[in-house]
Amino acid sequence: VTLLLIVIALVAARRVDAIEAQRLRSQELTKQAEERFRMLSTQAPVGIFETDAAGACRFVNDRWQMLTGLSSEEAMDDGWLGALHPDDRDLVATAWSAAIAGDREFDLAYRFRRPDGSVAWVEGIARSVHGPSGDVTGYLGTCADVTARRQMEGDLRRGNRYFELSRDLLCTASFEGYFTQLNAGWTRVLGWSEEELRARPFVEFVHPDDVAATVEKTADIGTGGDVIDFVNRYQTKDGGWRWFEWNAVADQAEETIYASARDITDRIFGEQALETSERQTRQILETANDAFVAMDAAGLVIDWNRQAELIFGWPLADAIGRELADTILPERYREPHRVGLKRFVAGGEARAIGKTLELDALHRDGREFPIELTISPLET
Repeated sequence: VTLLLIVIALVAARRVDAIEAQRLRSQELTKQAEERFRMLSTQAPVGIFETDAAGACRFVNDRWQMLTGLSSEEAMDDGWLGALHPDDRDLVATAWSAAIAGDREFDLAYRFRRPDGSVAWVEGIARSVHGPSGDVTGYLGTCADVTARRQMEGDLRRGNRYFELSRDLLCTASFEGYFTQLNAGWTRVLGWSEEELRARPFVEFVHPDDVAATVEKTADIGTGGDVIDFVNRYQTKDGGWRWFEWNAVADQAEETIYASARDITDRIFGEQALETSERQTRQILETANDAFVAMDAAGLVIDWNRQAELIFGWPLADAIGRELADTILPERYREPHRVGLKRFVAGGEARAIGKTLELDALHRDGREFPIELTISPLET
């Protein structure tokens, strides 16, 4: 009996030693796992936090502290709430409470506001941690910095708003010669829907006389060139034509052309009307029996018709740019003329404007002869 009891005692002692060794081994493994977690969390590119079952903060890594501007000590318990942007606190609290109550994943985009006033957007995710018995022992989560992405999305939204509201015609096109995106201005000006404009090569909408130049410019863009102030005509849905002035660049990597077109039809028609009017005026002046002379505010000749050449003896090429006083006025009239011109330009009295004056003029050969002179202001 004595031997049996001794054997049993030895076996029991060995079992106790094995259990203790297993416990120590388990503690060592747990310690190693915690050390690995701390090391990994230190190097992680995202903020990491850990809470107890009630949601009180127990750990934050260095990245989380950088995102919030809070120290680890300041974040403990409910101190982390102070890092939340005031406008997002209720949102985060509601989502966090719902996640805890339903034992489900917390997933939310929200903002931190640092002590210096700067703001960081994060995407926060947290999951419950369960103990051996299955009970929730805490929560482990991450905060990924998405500030740059949020700013880019905001810029894109503002860019899209500008794209749609711009009075210019904005578009993108492929190197194959098709529109890929157009703002509403195209339909407003040309009458074609966006689908109709994208369905055909854009050169098919170009005036036949402008096709060759348009193809050439498009090829230049495809090889890295820029287009500045290029003008061509596009057909409207009702068969008319609108004049466009283009600026365009290309993204070679994306094989995409970015372009803006301004409708200059009214300007073109205005310029054409002005050219016609000037041509008709020139024809009238060249066939007039009277001399026509124009000078600028400095008193220099800027226009001189055929009759002026005959009367004063100065060819147009020689008269342009000369001082009028030295060209057609005898010396005794020159200084009074200069004084009167200076007074008129300064906004003073215009004594000779609108009146017909009789005085002597000077020919290029030096002889004087009588003329009737009428001076009229010309607004430009």
